[in-house]
Amino acid sequence: MESDASSSNELHELQRRNAELEAEVARLSRQVGRFSDNLVKCGYLNKYRPNMRFLEKPWELRFFTLHGTTLSYWKTERDAADHPRGTHSVAQCMVVVEGLKKGTFFTFRIVDQDQNILARLSTKNEGDGRHWVSCLESVGLPVVSDEPDHPFLGQAEEPGTAPLRPAQKADDTDSAESSLTHESVKGDGDGLRQRKPGSDQSASVSGLHVSTQPSGESDPRPGPSPRKRSVGYTIRAAAPCHRRNKESPLSQSAIFQQSHAGLFNLSVVILLAVNSRLIIENLMKYGLLLRFEVSHLTQALRDWPLLVCALSVPLFPGLAVAIEKWKVAAPALSEKVVLGVHTLNIVVCLVWPAWFIHRAQAGEWSSFALMFASVITWMKLISYAHTLYDVRIALAAGEQLEAVPDAHPVRYPDNLTVKNMCYFLAAPTLCYQLGYPRTPHIRWPWIGRQLLKLVVFSSLLLFIINQYVNPTVANSPHPLAGSAPRVIERVLKLSIPTLYVWLCMFYCFFHLWLNIAAELLRFGDREFYKDWWNATTIEGYWRSWNMPVHRWMVRHIYFPIIRRGHSKGLAMTVVFFLSAVFHELLIGLPCHTMRLWAFIGILNQLPLVVITNLLAKRYESKPMIGNMIFWVVFCVIGQPTCVLLYYHDIMNRKLKPTSAMDIASFATILG
Repeated sequence: MESDASSSNELHELQRRNAELEAEVARLSRQVGRFSDNLVKCGYLNKYRPNMRFLEKPWELRFFTLHGTTLSYWKTERDAADHPRGTHSVAQCMVVVEGLKKGTFFTFRIVDQDQNILARLSTKNEGDGRHWVSCLESVGLPVVSDEPDHPFLGQAEEPGTAPLRPAQKADDTDSAESSLTHESVKGDGDGLRQRKPGSDQSASVSGLHVSTQPSGESDPRPGPSPRKRSVGYTIRAAAPCHRRNKESPLSQSAIFQQSHAGLFNLSVVILLAVNSRLIIENLMKYGLLLRFEVSHLTQALRDWPLLVCALSVPLFPGLAVAIEKWKVAAPALSEKVVLGVHTLNIVVCLVWPAWFIHRAQAGEWSSFALMFASVITWMKLISYAHTLYDVRIALAAGEQLEAVPDAHPVRYPDNLTVKNMCYFLAAPTLCYQLGYPRTPHIRWPWIGRQLLKLVVFSSLLLFIINQYVNPTVANSPHPLAGSAPRVIERVLKLSIPTLYVWLCMFYCFFHLWLNIAAELLRFGDREFYKDWWNATTIEGYWRSWNMPVHRWMVRHIYFPIIRRGHSKGLAMTVVFFLSAVFHELLIGLPCHTMRLWAFIGILNQLPLVVITNLLAKRYESKPMIGNMIFWVVFCVIGQPTCVLLYYHDIMNRKLKPTSAMDIASFATILG
């Protein structure tokens, strides 16, 4: 039996490798078909980005191809079968060789007729860079050089290429024509040297006149030292300056096609200046309010009923494994019976901690931690039971389960172990599957850097809550009872610190903590979020803000409802309703004030989804409108109002002033 199982595993692995090889062969065939048409050269080059964002590197490695006079590039060679990221027509352009930069990188640039730089490229191998220049010249591009200490080109390193001879010196004092039509290049006396050995021809590209003396001639008159080489360089008065229709960079049709890196840097400077003033003003008014009170930090340990309940939560995943093993041991057992037992186990997993929190009336910190762990376990148990049920259905129908690349293959029912369940519970995902993509090793220095960032941003989170959120909230009226101008003023004042709290919470949990957990478990899929900050609709935000929950909802709620024949609108309504229930359990229950503010706030997203989708279709060419609506709804109105509502409900329940840590607890929860 063991040999049969081993043979089956080997066969499965061979089938998986065969499928991967067939896909790779098909991709390479498409790539060869694209390259075979008039390909001059292909390879990797470093591409310079002049308008880079803050803290981004100016050089990026890209895969380039030269087809005739068309230069295209992709991110990697594997992407070359797809559409290129950029394409430049280099016809009637010119190559300017810059030479070695920092003694290592060979750099050159391609300029058009208006002296605009189309691309600035470099290679770490000087011979390969000079061969690129040679290939560009072979398709008709004039080549000049501004290398200070080297002849224009050396020998090409690739076999089969002709030797490249350095250009000869030329002095612009040799003729009257030179003195009338040329001017020296600024610098230390070095000029642009054209790669035209053995000829006295001159190349003119839109007024740029480059000339060299015939090979073998020398200047009989005394001149500058050999290093002081110069050639003519001029823009003739007869050369046209205006060649095509152009829009102003800030015009409506061109504003989104321009880079605004400078304005972004200005925004950063203004943001730093304004926040520095606010920090100084706050410290002068309130002093340093950040306090670490040991009594509050040890409150969770005194809530021993919640501690006992938390220790009982791992029993429910163990029961789920036992139920699945029971099904394997008794194949005749009905799926309805297995489903019923799983349902009972899952319901008790959520109701049991909620009942304890309600009865114990414990602190917000410990109640939230228990409820958060219980909800995550509840969602994982649903995925575990649903996935294994679908696996049994697929195997009974003789279907081949999809293999995951870079994953250790596990076959059902070999996965029904406590070790497998423990890995799933610790993994930064809510969706169970037989195998996950794995990384080859753990990067311990990288984990150390992420932990340091986690400490820094967590400290910043606590500072903002204690120094800005607490005083503003404590001095505010109830949003439903105070005067409208006063409430609006408090909401607007609270919007900035709550936005910072929200962003710090997102960075600490979704980026730092989940990546640390994934690295420790060698979990390969690190897409815990997408670019939600660019969302143009509310629906787009919910699709990219929290990818683990989004994948769970789509996999176990949305598509099962659609497969039963129901509409997409009903499926989306159920998804938002379940999300509203989650938010109320995670916020209202630990705060011991079930006023349904979080529940109502999430359900109100449904009409906003419809409105923003209509606006996105109506103003398809102006996506920033929907993005502005998203930021206003979430950060200026929604979150500050929610914080004020829960704060005053907590105060009304306690009927006494709250401590700073009480406010910090629910403010962190709402983050």
